[in-house]
Amino acid sequence: MAKHVLEAGDKVKIELYNGRDIHAEFVSENENGFTVKKSKDLISGKERKFNQNFYHSEVKSIVKIHVPTTQHEVPSESNNKPRCERNGSIAKKKFSQIEIATIQNMARETVHIAQHDERYHSSIDDLKRQSIITVNSENSFGRLDTKRPLLTLTTPSKVYIFDMLRLGQMKKEFKEIFSSDLPRKIVHSSAELADYLLHKETCTINNVFDTLMVHFNLEKKHEHINLQKCYEKYFELPDDFILSKFDYNIRPLSKESLVRAALNSIMLMKLYWHMNDILMKPFYIASKQFSETYSSVDHQVDLVLHVNGRVYPGVENIELNAIEQLDNELELIQLN
Repeated sequence: MAKHVLEAGDKVKIELYNGRDIHAEFVSENENGFTVKKSKDLISGKERKFNQNFYHSEVKSIVKIHVPTTQHEVPSESNNKPRCERNGSIAKKKFSQIEIATIQNMARETVHIAQHDERYHSSIDDLKRQSIITVNSENSFGRLDTKRPLLTLTTPSKVYIFDMLRLGQMKKEFKEIFSSDLPRKIVHSSAELADYLLHKETCTINNVFDTLMVHFNLEKKHEHINLQKCYEKYFELPDDFILSKFDYNIRPLSKESLVRAALNSIMLMKLYWHMNDILMKPFYIASKQFSETYSSVDHQVDLVLHVNGRVYPGVENIELNAIEQLDNELELIQLN
């Protein structure tokens, strides 16, 4: 994968998890985040001339953008979008060197929990405050007789690895994370997890985003692939990024094995965001087309746009291709 090292003075586009997009000039980076200046919020239009700091945990992506070299040169549209390339009908996401380093740093700061102590209870409290988490188990939940050595729960900024061989049966406060509507649980192949929780832990799981189900619908076929294969299909990652395998039934657990488990769970969160981008792309196209068209006409002209039985102010000749594409995409996520 081609790697890009950001230098002071580089123009960058920053995409935050809260939905904001920012253009700025890169200043410097440290282990906690990075500093930019001359920033502009692309949604609100607010500009800041002074330095502004961002934590790695709040940044979804940061990419260097093209700067015109002549007065007549127009920046390429592809340089202002998240860096993805097409692999058949699926967008394959690339990660910058800074993004890879951020992921690896987060994996090294994993919280390992092997007893019901203060660390356990503070982790449970933090997880319950989240809106989304990932749930992953090394050696898989699989059938009811499958061992469950580790259970990894990840927030957008923290990884918690619960040593289930040491902790034993789930306690009430742990079960509540799964049975509650919040946080939403991001899982790959949730049927196996739900089966295990119900029959072994007498616990249900609600509000699930299953990346395997999304994969089925994007591919338009029910071909089961494991999480590692899913990463290979949707991401372009450095060689041997999370390929190492460990026996998680052996104690004590090595630092390397914990980092590998953390990387798997962090990348599941990245997969969730990437699949959201793919599923929501028709909405973005339709919204952009509608806003640009509406803002370009005389507001004194009484024209309307009819879409799916709803009436919107607009123009009669707006192209509805994006909206029709949206209808087609939505059909893909209606499972029989």
